[in-house]
Amino acid sequence: MTLIVAFLAPLGALGAQWVAGVRAYKLAEVERAAKREDRGFDLRYDAYAAFLAVARTVRIGVEWATTAAQTDTVLSNVREAAARVELCAPAGVTERLAEVVSAAEEMAAARWSGSVAARAARDSGAVFDTALTRLREAMRDDLGVSAGA
Repeated sequence: MTLIVAFLAPLGALGAQWVAGVRAYKLAEVERAAKREDRGFDLRYDAYAAFLAVARTVRIGVEWATTAAQTDTVLSNVREAAARVELCAPAGVTERLAEVVSAAEEMAAARWSGSVAARAARDSGAVFDTALTRLREAMRDDLGVSAGA
């Protein structure tokens, strides 16, 4: 009996260490996944905030532009900020993002379209505002934050 106990005791200790190792590995995996998720949230939040900051300047930038080159600069800023969002956003957000970029491009094109430019710019500005509102809602949904948070 003593020999059996002497033989099983080290096996029990090894088994306990093995179970503890498996638990530690699983815990480390969960922690890594949580850190990845937090990092992804932070990346999306920063990209969304940067895009919204640029989007706020689009309408006034297009309206006050005195040359097509100035309008192109505004659109370039929008496209650059949009590219950052595209890298980290889910499909629902990128669909809304494409609508905003397209509306910004239409608004810029309407600015230089000739005699009907004023009405076209006003209409495209409204489309841009609606698209931006929908994008902002999609971004909030993705981040899990409410409008008042």
